[in-house]
Amino acid sequence: GPIEITGNLDISNGTILTLTGVVYVHGDITFNNSAEVHLAEAFGSNSGTIIADQKIEMKNSFVAESNSFGGLVVFISTDTSDPTIVFKNSAGEGDAVVLFAPNGGVEFKSSSEAYQVSASSILLKNNSAITYAGGVSSFSVMSDSSEEIYWQVLPGSRNE
Repeated sequence: GPIEITGNLDISNGTILTLTGVVYVHGDITFNNSAEVHLAEAFGSNSGTIIADQKIEMKNSFVAESNSFGGLVVFISTDTSDPTIVFKNSAGEGDAVVLFAPNGGVEFKSSSEAYQVSASSILLKNNSAITYAGGVSSFSVMSDSSEEIYWQVLPGSRNE
């Protein structure tokens, strides 16, 4: 990255995607069968972003890994479906998954885990978990021009 893809993006069968910039997909994104996303060291402590304007599905032992600086991998879907992000079958192992679905829902199934989630609705099933950690309410991502963009939760803007 940075890269813009028109059409669906499917990563599967143990493939490792090293995130080096913003990835924007005009379509669905699927990570399947031990697919992995690793955040490049060049991000430093900033977070990398993968954006879909349709659904995102992560399943069957999907893994996202931060870099040595602790940067996060942020997955964003702008779709309005419920769910628009599906996390299932031991997805989310690793320490870096942040999910954001401002217009739709996120569904967890069968022992899946994420570091942080923000969505219009969240459904947890079958031993799934969300681990909210300090510092996730405010973090930065790199834009295509290597400019830092900061994101934060504003006081009074969320319901718990």
